[in-house]
Amino acid sequence: MGGSCGASVTLLIGVDVNGCVEEERRALLDIKHSLDSVGYDPIMLEDWVGGGNCCNWTGVECDAHRAVSKIDLSEVRSGFSQEWYPNASLFGQFTELKELDLGYNGIAGWVNLQDLCQLQDLQVLELSENSMKGNIDTCLKRSIPISLFNSSNIMFLDIRKNFFSGPVPTQVCHMQNLHILDLSNNHLSGTIPNCLKNITSWIIDSPIDYRMFEVAPYALFDISTNTVVTNLMTKESLDLSNNHLSGEIPSQLVKLHSLSVFRVSYNNLSGIIPYKDQFCTFNKSSFEGNPGLSGELIEKYCWSCTMHGTSQTYHDSSDGDDEDTSKAIDNEVIFYSFIAASFAIGFWGVIAVLTFDKNGRMKFFMAADDFLYACMDEILGLIKRIEKCICK
Repeated sequence: MGGSCGASVTLLIGVDVNGCVEEERRALLDIKHSLDSVGYDPIMLEDWVGGGNCCNWTGVECDAHRAVSKIDLSEVRSGFSQEWYPNASLFGQFTELKELDLGYNGIAGWVNLQDLCQLQDLQVLELSENSMKGNIDTCLKRSIPISLFNSSNIMFLDIRKNFFSGPVPTQVCHMQNLHILDLSNNHLSGTIPNCLKNITSWIIDSPIDYRMFEVAPYALFDISTNTVVTNLMTKESLDLSNNHLSGEIPSQLVKLHSLSVFRVSYNNLSGIIPYKDQFCTFNKSSFEGNPGLSGELIEKYCWSCTMHGTSQTYHDSSDGDDEDTSKAIDNEVIFYSFIAASFAIGFWGVIAVLTFDKNGRMKFFMAADDFLYACMDEILGLIKRIEKCICK
């Protein structure tokens, strides 16, 4: 009896009688009120009213303990041109939040971004199709906020089609649970981090439970402006297209055996595209828009690269790729040795026949004379036909 009363008291303290955590319901209403000054679609949030069960509100989902686990505010500001600077502290109340979708809302920056990054259970962060290029917080400086990558539990990060500039932060390599990363259509520059190979979720081929997204295929798995990726149950993707990245494609990426979607189109990349393991399956459209790239995958060959830098394709001495480099060098030596041997045999074979075989030498010179006379006849005939045309 005493235990039952204790449980009831705990329930009443933590959860409202309407089945919703009171602090979280107030936080949701604060988010709604923060939109008043910049405009929003009232129909989408018409059931966000005081006194109701917030777990049943549009775009809100709760877990078994009635704590908010998902907030979907995508396109709530569709059609409104005024920029939105949401206060991240409004989302800090949702300690059990796993999925946050704020895509297509004209977000230009954040206030108190670190509060958003304190959500340790956050697994899906959707910020695509906004106008983010900086933040009131000084840590942003018109680059991708480093604090975005401090949450090691995030599985899906989509910040495509914004105005982020600067390099791809190496902190992304610390996100050990990351499966989907979309940074396309920004203004990123620099090189692709070699440390991406350290993301174990891409190296270990284990299925992902995408049932948490409840939609198959999940609509926001539309990579850049291409088609929606289907059958994502065991696939991971990396999209860095439409930026200003330079340098070579790191050979270490061939170690990401679970990587099934890889796009770096329309950057300033150069060098030879790795042609090994799953890289052999990528479509050449994933690399278009990079004039400096070459390789078998796009049927474009750089002979100077082949002669002087083939080993660069898989060169990574610090990661055990010396064997691949040695194989590449050995293959090149064998190839050119074969060409040299073939030329020597053919050339000296002809010289030997002309030197030691008198009959053969006579036949060779007679055949050469016949060939030259035939060529002269053809040339003279062509000249006569041209003269006739000119005279007419």
